[in-house]
Amino acid sequence: MQRFSMLSDRHPGAGVLFHILGPLTVRTEHGPADLGTNKQRLLLAVLLCRPEKVLSTDCLAYALWGDKPPSSAASNIRLYVHRLRRALGRDRIITQGRAGYRLRAQPPEIDAHRFADLVHDGHAAFGAGDPHRASQRLRSALSLWRDRPFTGMEDEPALQAEADRMKEIHLSAVELRLDADLALGHHVGLVPELVGLVAEHPLREHLHAQLMLALYRSGRQAEALDVYRRIRRLLVRELGLEPGSELRAMEAMILSGASFPSPRLPSFPGPHPLPEGSRPLMESHQGKRPSHSVDIGVGSPSGVQ
Repeated sequence: MQRFSMLSDRHPGAGVLFHILGPLTVRTEHGPADLGTNKQRLLLAVLLCRPEKVLSTDCLAYALWGDKPPSSAASNIRLYVHRLRRALGRDRIITQGRAGYRLRAQPPEIDAHRFADLVHDGHAAFGAGDPHRASQRLRSALSLWRDRPFTGMEDEPALQAEADRMKEIHLSAVELRLDADLALGHHVGLVPELVGLVAEHPLREHLHAQLMLALYRSGRQAEALDVYRRIRRLLVRELGLEPGSELRAMEAMILSGASFPSPRLPSFPGPHPLPEGSRPLMESHQGKRPSHSVDIGVGSPSGVQ
């Protein structure tokens, strides 16, 4: 994975920072940028999901208006781009002739990419047997998370899949940080947090296994086994499934009174929230109506919608 420690001297607006892990905001060297109308903000969010990629006018029109764009869609998009250039810098959004538009932004300028780098470091540290560094890096990553990605816009069809995917990666980072803290022996202090997370994600088996381990290491064996019984009943009732191997092994070890090894290195859906390998429909749609939602994984003058 390529690491980014500094911005290129030749990159425009080196003082610009894009925040998508929460409400969409942009901070320039002059302070917070005025991003304008809702459609204008949505256009920027879509471009931010694929920085340095050319997105066609047809793709952007579909992202902004679905399959019924106004006849003025292309001119409206040109106006939004013009206004965003005034807010962010004229060289930030590049017109690629008739091909479309490209947002110039390096990974360190986008909080989701900085989050991904820190999570990658934490995952590597945990895999190398350094839970202390892993916990530190993961806490730094999670501190960047202000709220749901694209808060207030996450239900937009053009952003929903990417927002959901980033939320899944965030939860996996939380689980990995908990694994690191369990490996450091912080089981007693983790119980309240794990109880809340299990209530919020009742079918998440690894969280239940972590809660069982924290309770057992805190001398609360009966409660740990009760966690297993509850998740088993829920899985059978809701999904018709028995608990997976991790939960079954945890129950067996608690019943045997065995000591536990350090938490496993969990599988991780990443490590990057915006992987180069994914081919969003935004890139492949060229002038025809997409068959499903755009997967990109973010008052007007009269007549502008």
